[in-house]
Amino acid sequence: MKRLNIIGAGKLGQTLAHLFHSQQLFRVESVINRSLSSAQQAVDFIGAGQAAEELRQAETADIWLIATADGDIDSVAQALYSSEVFHGHEIVFHCSGSLASDILHSASHSPPIASIHPIHSFAKPENSVRSFHGSYCAYEGDKAALDILLPAFEKLGAQLLAVNGEKKPIYHAASVMACNYLVALMDASLSCFEQAGIDRQQAQQLLLPITHATLDNTLQGTPEQALTGPIARGDIDTVTAQLQQLKDLPSLDNIYRALGVQAVAIAKRQDSPNNLELLEKLLQENTNPV
Repeated sequence: MKRLNIIGAGKLGQTLAHLFHSQQLFRVESVINRSLSSAQQAVDFIGAGQAAEELRQAETADIWLIATADGDIDSVAQALYSSEVFHGHEIVFHCSGSLASDILHSASHSPPIASIHPIHSFAKPENSVRSFHGSYCAYEGDKAALDILLPAFEKLGAQLLAVNGEKKPIYHAASVMACNYLVALMDASLSCFEQAGIDRQQAQQLLLPITHATLDNTLQGTPEQALTGPIARGDIDTVTAQLQQLKDLPSLDNIYRALGVQAVAIAKRQDSPNNLELLEKLLQENTNPV
């Protein structure tokens, strides 16, 4: 069984290491975090490995997962390559959505490198280890690395998707909009309900059925089929009234306008009212600076 070391065992790193260990795909050796206490907490969750806070404390491994924040991947990789625990032939991979595997290139070594990005929300590792099966994982990198890593991810139940490394920033932007910005959109919606005098907790319950139905309609059909509401109807009076009440709430006003313009673009792709150009002009004028 190949040996795995993890640098930066946060939510994603803990989840993957736990799954690799529990399904006996890799043997977890060293878990390296900024502090020994956080590394030990990660080891306790994973159920295997030795906690460490410095590279020199790490065991020998066949595979290194760098699961740090994106901004640290380059410097961590270079520190790894210059350390005594790295021998030059081990597989090195990261799970960043926006960075390609070439961030792992080294002037001194030529290890097999890869990036494998799980399209999954890792908010709580204890939930992610149960829900990871079926998640898509976008990959690119060296064949020698992928030949070892991809079968392991497949055994975790991942659905594999090849991605062009040069296009990873916009690929990741798609995931950010669908996941992170959906949270921001829900928060904006809840803020509007509060402005209308509706309790935020009650508004969350109110949104459950309509958001679930909208997601189902969009993902099981098309955005054109799913779009309803004032823009789909060409209802200028309703949009005008809503903008009037949002004008003193710059952040919410800008969100409404930006998404409204996108909704107009969707409406234009199907049989639609004749006044979409007027709606688009209305939404684009007098945008509030945040």
